[in-house]
Amino acid sequence: MNIKNISRTIVIPSSCRERVLPHESPLLAVLRAREVQEAGIGDLCHPYEIARPSPQRHVVIYTLSGRGCYETTEEEGELGPGDVWIAPAGSPHHYWTPDSWRIMWFHLADVPRWKQIVSGKRVRRESQQKVLVAALERLLDEFDRVPDGRTARLHAELVGVYLDREMEVGEEMALMHEETTLQTLWDEIEKTLERPWTIAGMAAFLHVSPIRLHRTVRRIHGATPMTMVTRLRMQRAQDLLRNGDLPIYSVAELVGYATPFAFSRAFRRFAGMSPRAFRRLG
Repeated sequence: MNIKNISRTIVIPSSCRERVLPHESPLLAVLRAREVQEAGIGDLCHPYEIARPSPQRHVVIYTLSGRGCYETTEEEGELGPGDVWIAPAGSPHHYWTPDSWRIMWFHLADVPRWKQIVSGKRVRRESQQKVLVAALERLLDEFDRVPDGRTARLHAELVGVYLDREMEVGEEMALMHEETTLQTLWDEIEKTLERPWTIAGMAAFLHVSPIRLHRTVRRIHGATPMTMVTRLRMQRAQDLLRNGDLPIYSVAELVGYATPFAFSRAFRRFAGMSPRAFRRLG
């Protein structure tokens, strides 16, 4: 096959066995937030073959056993146990097995988070394979039955962390990921300030533990999760008081307080004055 003129090819014999994560499951939100689009483990056999002339995402393949072959516009070679092959988005690639090949694979979005894939080595020796495959296998096991949410989220987080390490995602990118993840929470809270938000509710929204939520918010914002909710509520209350004539009790309801008294007390702590005084000052 002339790699420069390849056509899209997908040959998966019926004797191949693949286990693929249900990507849209709410339990896998932590992987979607990392821009992991698909993942699985495959037991493949000849004439298994994949060719993509213009891939839209990065492909990462770990060889667990057996052997596979690959070719790109830059090189060609054979993959054995312990090898990790990275095919970057936008570059034609072709891979197959001449006999049998057991692999763990990931499809990663072409986003800045994974930019080091483009500039790094295409074939490397694994550093996280044993722990990564163990976490992915256990995660797949969860979906072979009715999954336990807490266990599935834990293994999904482990898969993400080990993949970060293998792909050498630095602290700056990891921090960016955490900030982006938290922003989805703040956006949701801003849209639903009237809800009785709690630590448990916020943690459930992000599919993380309350302890992890607290640590992440403290690291990113230097505050507690509930302090952040209060800030959002008070900022909205100030907008409503400054730009409208709703009664105080209505403002209280809209920003999530059961009584005008509770709202006024919280507002005074935040702004240093009562809601009525704030409104008079404009």
